[in-house]
Amino acid sequence: MCRSRSRRTAIATAALLVTMPAVIASAEPAPSVGLAAAVERDLGISVAEFTRRAQLAERVALFAEDARQRYPRAFAGAWLENATPIAALTAGQGAEQARKAATAAGLTVRTAAKTEATLGQQKSAFEEWLGQQSDAVAGVVHGVAVDLVGNRIVVWADRAEITVPDYIDPANVIVRARAVAEPLPSGSAESGSLAAPPGALARDYWQNTPRTPSGAVAGGDPYVGHQGRRLGHCSLGFHAVDRSGAPVNITAGHCDMAAEAAGTPEATAVHEWIPGEDFGAALGAFEKSVFGGLDYGLIRVADAARDRFGGAAVREPGAADIRLDGHAIPVVGAPACKSGATTGYTCGVVLEVDVTNDVGGHGQAPVQVKGLFRTDICALPGDSGGPVITGTKALGISSNVTSETLTECPIREPITAGSFGAQVRLSAQPIAAVLAEHPELTLRTN
Repeated sequence: MCRSRSRRTAIATAALLVTMPAVIASAEPAPSVGLAAAVERDLGISVAEFTRRAQLAERVALFAEDARQRYPRAFAGAWLENATPIAALTAGQGAEQARKAATAAGLTVRTAAKTEATLGQQKSAFEEWLGQQSDAVAGVVHGVAVDLVGNRIVVWADRAEITVPDYIDPANVIVRARAVAEPLPSGSAESGSLAAPPGALARDYWQNTPRTPSGAVAGGDPYVGHQGRRLGHCSLGFHAVDRSGAPVNITAGHCDMAAEAAGTPEATAVHEWIPGEDFGAALGAFEKSVFGGLDYGLIRVADAARDRFGGAAVREPGAADIRLDGHAIPVVGAPACKSGATTGYTCGVVLEVDVTNDVGGHGQAPVQVKGLFRTDICALPGDSGGPVITGTKALGISSNVTSETLTECPIREPITAGSFGAQVRLSAQPIAAVLAEHPELTLRTN
């Protein structure tokens, strides 16, 4: 690896960090040493197996898309269990045909009680029901998701003893820390230094983060948002182009400290990160920021920096690139790795899809973000906005994290201010949803 890493025990209650299937590639990727090491460390598999499982997940996604249309009264979901593709089916209409199709596609069939459509309807019904409840109930619940593997709806709350509709098993109300999403603060821009105490924390996390390259930049590289006297650290996401060929970077919307000003002359500016300085050269500014419903931001690249955003690369800061060749949708069980300016590459698996989280940040009331996918990937403040990949495909943008208990998270040395680790659960914004909302954008690919 290009720099030393260690595992350090971390404690916290909640911390920020900080995607359609493509044709399966037959060629092996040429990953950076950093990605290969993270895959082996966090997943216990080789990078070749990482790529193979990602391709299996694409097959699962293709089957699931077809089964939802053809067998809606029997299909109960599909996922990857280690390296085994699974399809769950009920005894409903079309079950036998669905079973034959799943077997022909190489999926192992399991029996379930509720269809995927029924689970989705129950999730929507619960969200509607929750909106009609008093603060005594609604104020305690802060997340809901479909657990395909468990064939159930799970509810995340501050406490377990709450009233829920009869289609929700009270045992599926899980006490969990709340999600938080905001840029790693750097205090105020003043006299070329970072203000304390937030600046001291930022310096401690980022003191060994290499500067934003003076040449080509990639997903995972650091940037500094500058709005008025406020500074915040985040990570660049995926490079894209609009219909005119102008470059855009897709990052997290919550990284914009003044979303209402996006696309105006007062928009949050995006600059290079240079250790020991407030910020470096201008890279662009936020053209659009969404934090609520979805979580994404579009950085319009400055004319002087256009040539620096020409590639399709993802990397951890200071390490070699990997090249993307498309994008994918999240599949439960799929292997995934994120890159971020604070922690570089960390890897895990997708735990749930179609997650709704109430996400706090910016010192304001929580906002509801829907359609996320949740993972067991470790991430820390400053990783927000960075890319999440599966194999050589773009999957999502790092959005928010909850921290629950003690854990170890691979981070740079030295870390002296304490870290926000714990049993992390990185939730990410699927890149497919962003592209669907912006058909004028095309991801850069190799």
